[in-house]
Amino acid sequence: MTPAAPIMDAESRRFTRLDAVWLTIWLLFLAGLALLPPQFEWHKQLILLAIGLVQLLETKLISSFPKRGVAYVILLKILLATVLIDHTGEVGINSSYYPIYYLPVVTAALYCGPLQTLFWTLLASAAYCSYLYPAMQEYELTPEAFAYLALRVMFFFLAAMVVNRFAQQSKHQTQSYRELAERLAETNRRLEKARRRCSLKNCRLPTNLRESWLGTFRPRLTG
Repeated sequence: MTPAAPIMDAESRRFTRLDAVWLTIWLLFLAGLALLPPQFEWHKQLILLAIGLVQLLETKLISSFPKRGVAYVILLKILLATVLIDHTGEVGINSSYYPIYYLPVVTAALYCGPLQTLFWTLLASAAYCSYLYPAMQEYELTPEAFAYLALRVMFFFLAAMVVNRFAQQSKHQTQSYRELAERLAETNRRLEKARRRCSLKNCRLPTNLRESWLGTFRPRLTG
């Protein structure tokens, strides 16, 4: 599956002050998760570290693999999210860390088109619901529990569609600006060519007049 053209060009992005702010917020967020229970679960700490590294290296991974980089990043985030909730609760489906699935969902919404966003969101939801089967071996799935689970999954799709719509609008607006800039550049090139042609004609005109005048005057001198 080939991802849609991303809004952000990973190769041309430079580290700005805004990137530094988001990096600080991201590190503080991960530090907050690390301090929340279970605090002494070393699997959880390692997984959080891996998630942080994938997020920080996201643009480099995508630029290194232009065709499949987005898919690799999303798959890594889904895998890490699935492993994380397995180590943060007695029953994975009941883990309070389930919002970590918003990370791959939002990533897909930013980089992919609507259909691909739905596919990745469905895959993330399936990975989360995969813990339902082992839980049903020991517990009963009540209607209230099923409704609560369905609500979580529906919010995954809601977040994906809202973010993707915003991303697509930003993409179209950026494309419109780019096309406008290209048309302006082409117009400037044509105007420059026209100016040069006019300047060349103005330079040749006196020369032609002088040659014609000399041609008519020379016979009179020889005669």
